[in-house]
Amino acid sequence: YLNNDMAILLYIIVLTCLSIYSYALVDPNLTLINSDIWVTFRNVMVQLGYYERNASWTYYLLIICTLYLFHGYFIKKIHKYNPIHIAGLVSMILLLSYPFLSRDFFNYIFDAKIITYYHENPYLKSALDFQTGSWLRFMHWTHRTYPYGPSWLLITLLPSLLSFGKFILNFIFFKLLFMLSYLATTYVLNKINKKNALFFASNPFVIMEGLVNAHNDFIALSFGIIGISLLLNKKNITYIKTSYGKISTWALLVISALIKYITT
Repeated sequence: YLNNDMAILLYIIVLTCLSIYSYALVDPNLTLINSDIWVTFRNVMVQLGYYERNASWTYYLLIICTLYLFHGYFIKKIHKYNPIHIAGLVSMILLLSYPFLSRDFFNYIFDAKIITYYHENPYLKSALDFQTGSWLRFMHWTHRTYPYGPSWLLITLLPSLLSFGKFILNFIFFKLLFMLSYLATTYVLNKINKKNALFFASNPFVIMEGLVNAHNDFIALSFGIIGISLLLNKKNITYIKTSYGKISTWALLVISALIKYITT
């Protein structure tokens, strides 16, 4: 039997373990910050992820299974937990997690940098066209030009501009973009149906692929979920009753479709 405080404490521990473990597959060429502490931490995690595979996959399996257990527990005890609080907790702990199962995150950052820093068009230029960029040593798919829709490119310009070309700031602001999308989706779902919101907020697949690995499909999905939810439940949400509100709601679906065309 777990009381509320103990369950949340254990959940915090599991999420913290996930955030730390995510660096097990950090690229050995990546320098997140210039610090001996970082170098020591990275070397320990590289040893685990690259050279102690049996231990590594065991840790990963335990973390995932535990997350699914908590997911079921939260749904079962839905009257005791607030989806917004769960989402806030998850966001804070996983903000600095490393996208260890995908390299797309770094391409998102560099594609935006092509515009904000190099003042070129990513639909015409690839990362390989900027050989002086030190980021190329830990990026993949550097030969390809921009493969996504225009709305995703526009969305990524703000965190890129705020980062002033600094990698660590890009890393934080781009991760924050995914966290804000996650929180906004949880908030809208909670306005309509608490169970759906809690299912979304604590779902391990959402947490892993949306927040840790940070795929832009997640942003497209969030815009789509919010737009469809508002359209189907307009009677329950007062701020979309006007004609302007309805147009704005449809705009969310268009933005979603112009990230990747999965919404259509």
